[in-house]
Amino acid sequence: MASETSAPPFDLKLHIRRIRAELEARGIWIDDELDDALMEMMRLGREANEAGRSILGDQPYKEAAVRLHRLVKVREDGSYVPQIANYTWPALLGKIDEINRSLRKRTRFPPGLYKLVDLANRKARSEQEFRTYVREIEWHMKLT
Repeated sequence: MASETSAPPFDLKLHIRRIRAELEARGIWIDDELDDALMEMMRLGREANEAGRSILGDQPYKEAAVRLHRLVKVREDGSYVPQIANYTWPALLGKIDEINRSLRKRTRFPPGLYKLVDLANRKARSEQEFRTYVREIEWHMKLT
């Protein structure tokens, strides 16, 4: 009876969601580079599926998965140093440089720090909002 039932089909969307959830559970913020790698895996998986090939056995998909693994490894090893790159408000340039120098000297980063730096770079629409992110970043840096 068990030999008659086939294995369930590979669910690519669920697989990518599980990878995202695992990264977030490990405290790894999914920045643009990681998101691009995940989207590349999704695209290559769809192409393999449409061509009738096994997704997990497809060479381009495997290469994309290896790329994602390398990016995650760099972030886990601590050699990826987040930097504030938002220079919209000249009054805060000194503070930004001070924080970036401090970040480059560190070897350990609390998980929320990556997210805050990314949000400060991409989401701050006003100087007040940016100052709030900077204060949060400074507070997180005191945690380690």
